Amino acid sequence: MSELSLQRLFRYNLIIYLNLQILWIRGAYMDRELPANEAINYFLFARVLSTMGLSGTIDAAIADLQNLRTLILSNNKLQGPIPASLGNLFYLNTLDLSNNQLTGTIPDSIGNLRNLQWLFLNFNMLSGSIPEELGYLYKLQRLNLAENSLTGSLPDTLGNLRNLISFVVSGNEFSGSLPLYVKSWTRIETLAFQGNNFQGRLPEGYFTLSNLQELFVSDLNTSPFELPPTSEFTKIYSLVLRSCSIIGSIPKYIGELSSLKYLDLSFNSLTSGIPETMRSNLIYMLQPDQMRKAYNPGRPKFYSLFINSGGGQTNFNGKRYDADNETSQNFYNWACSFSGDFYEVTVNSSDYTKRVPCKISNSDTSLYEEARLSPVSLTYHGFSLRKGRYNVTLHFAEIVYTDDSDYNGLKKRRFDVYIQGKRELKDLNIREKAGAPNIAVTMNFTTDVNDSLLTIHLFWAGKGSFANAPAFNGPLISAISVNPLFDVSSEKLSPWYIALISVASLVIALLLVLAFAWSMGWLEDKELREPIKIGQEIPEKDMKSKPKGEDNDIKVPLKVLINATGKFSDAEDYKLGSGNLGTVYKAEVKDRKITVAVKRLFAHHKGKISDSIKQDIIFLESLEHENLIKLWDIHVGKRQQLLVYEYMEKKSLESVLFDPDILELSWKTRQDICLGIAKGLAFLHTHPRFQIVHGNIKTSNILLDGDFKPKLSDFGLAKVYTDEDQPIILKKEAPNGYLAHEYLQASNPTKETDIFSFGVVLLEIVCGLKNKVAIPGKESRYLLNEAHACTKFGNKRGLEKLIDVRLENNMNADEINQAVDVLNLAVMCTDISPSCRPNVSRILSVLTGKETIDQIRQSMDAQNKKDTEVADKTDVSKSKETTSSSSTSTDIIEYDQTK
Repeated sequence: MSELSLQRLFRYNLIIYLNLQILWIRGAYMDRELPANEAINYFLFARVLSTMGLSGTIDAAIADLQNLRTLILSNNKLQGPIPASLGNLFYLNTLDLSNNQLTGTIPDSIGNLRNLQWLFLNFNMLSGSIPEELGYLYKLQRLNLAENSLTGSLPDTLGNLRNLISFVVSGNEFSGSLPLYVKSWTRIETLAFQGNNFQGRLPEGYFTLSNLQELFVSDLNTSPFELPPTSEFTKIYSLVLRSCSIIGSIPKYIGELSSLKYLDLSFNSLTSGIPETMRSNLIYMLQPDQMRKAYNPGRPKFYSLFINSGGGQTNFNGKRYDADNETSQNFYNWACSFSGDFYEVTVNSSDYTKRVPCKISNSDTSLYEEARLSPVSLTYHGFSLRKGRYNVTLHFAEIVYTDDSDYNGLKKRRFDVYIQGKRELKDLNIREKAGAPNIAVTMNFTTDVNDSLLTIHLFWAGKGSFANAPAFNGPLISAISVNPLFDVSSEKLSPWYIALISVASLVIALLLVLAFAWSMGWLEDKELREPIKIGQEIPEKDMKSKPKGEDNDIKVPLKVLINATGKFSDAEDYKLGSGNLGTVYKAEVKDRKITVAVKRLFAHHKGKISDSIKQDIIFLESLEHENLIKLWDIHVGKRQQLLVYEYMEKKSLESVLFDPDILELSWKTRQDICLGIAKGLAFLHTHPRFQIVHGNIKTSNILLDGDFKPKLSDFGLAKVYTDEDQPIILKKEAPNGYLAHEYLQASNPTKETDIFSFGVVLLEIVCGLKNKVAIPGKESRYLLNEAHACTKFGNKRGLEKLIDVRLENNMNADEINQAVDVLNLAVMCTDISPSCRPNVSRILSVLTGKETIDQIRQSMDAQNKKDTEVADKTDVSKSKETTSSSSTSTDIIEYDQTK
């Protein structure tokens, strides 16, 4: 039979049919070539070519089918990279390239397919990381990238995908933490993270997903943690949390999940049994120790073990191998158990053993014609073995997945091997180890038996295939042989085992004593008793004034405040964020029913805050404005340097604006946020005693209360920065585009640099995107440059295309005009010339509708002209030079990282 290449189809001039909407090519082989007219008819009428087998590469010319809605090329033998030109298929809603042999990276251009709903790239050989651009596929419902070789962490932009129903990234090499933003995917039904290298705990937010039906997580590299005490699961039927370092008891709600059909909590450190509410659904099974006592009471007497896994009794190398061809097997001195299912309702018991016509070419065939197979876990228990050291030989041969197309396209078997509880092999791939299918391979291990029980455990940890039920991708073994490494004529036991246990017990006891002494050695010093203000009581109107010396301040000892932060814990329940000065923690003082935010300054600031700087910061406590964050107290001590602020429920504007849960931010809300920020900035710039420069305006320093009222934070703290800090901070902040050119050059914040930063924030609020968009392997994209480019030739309406796409369907014509006005104001605030930027009073006039952009521009031009006329010639020359630079440069943000 001949194969049909994808390129051949395009030689039939298929691309001239530019109105084609569905291209669906699936299958394996055909025994004739497809005539051009027949192929075209197939495509035009969207018929499924289920007998076609495509080889070669995907031609970039496929992008000429610009009206294409559906492109399915799954289950073929396509190779090479995914063409970047696919990103031009703007109307595409389904892209399925799964089950091929595609290589290379996922093109960034896929992020241009804004109408895409289904994206399947699973079961290929793709590498690299997930492009951040995929996070802009706002309509995406199903994303499957399983069974590739993808690396890196999951990009934050994926949090934008609020319409996701299925998210599958299993069987790759991803690292980093499991993303917190998943908790905002309220429609999600399937989450599959297993078989990767993720670190950190399983976020508790996952347990609030009420629509979740399947959750697969395995092999988390993290410190021990407990499952949350409650969940909102109502529909979940498959819950796999295997080898995730979970401790404690199994929560009661697990047993109350009526829809739960598949539960795997293996390879954790749980301390309790299965909830009583689930026991009626379980099959009774003896534990290994019970089986040992039932079948072999008395003293150990065996010193060898030979099992023909999945096959009948046979002789091999002069040894008799016991038969193991029943689904329930218990012999005189061994037993076999297996667990899991094949994800198929109707599974025969014969599926747990496999027999194939023998093709083994490098060994005696009697051990390899048949094999024992299990979907998840396969365990052999050897009983009544004499104490001593043994050689364990495991016999393998891949006799199930032997076809190249099956293996490379779909079927990949990987499992771990444990002997006596120790993992000896991780992600064993029999075929790769042997070099080919139908090749026998043996592996030898040394282990000790101390209590007469030998356990050999083969376990599928999540790597390898996970699809197409029944999926026989779990552990497979052909035979087991166990031989002693000691003199079987003597039963005298070596005394060194007893000595080893004694020494180990002594060491453990000493460690426990030391740990207890350390925990009890905490001596509270004077600093921990200092009172810290965390709020203020509001007296009743008719309440008489308090006696002299008393006030309405609410204070607690420093120790209480520190404990309320979880002792500055990095857990998500406590840590709110981190900036240039320090880390911010949530502190809930429960007995006072007060929550505050505590900024802990970084250690290198200790001893560098002078009395004058401290007085300046204390002055900030007296500042009160509805759009400024309230500073309750400052503590500068030997061990701790803390700033205590009021707590804001919605956290930062950055976390809300760029979070998938952005529906709350209507245009009216965004407009109020812009106005509130301007009012807070006006209060600072026009303060009667101190005209305060903020110096660090950005979305992460704008906090939101429960009603989305904005409040500026981190104002007036510039003096805390040391001379050594300044260049480091500038180098860190400059690439984000919030800082004006003159600030970068002189390292001196002014009111004009505040206005520049405010303009960038205005732009981000209207666009719903960060100013800097990092594109891997390419130069970063800056919204500010795009905004200035839109107005370069006086086309102020060109800014309309930058309005957040998620507002398009919820704005009327007047609101669109208002948004364009704010964007024009942002452009004006970020003018390269400081003198061309409006002051905060003029900004308020525009935002409140008292003046238009054109009016303040004319007024400022007149004022600048007047200032120029009275300036000396040198100033005139410098002004012209600055103006020339402003008028000729469209790239407002140009950052040299070598500075």
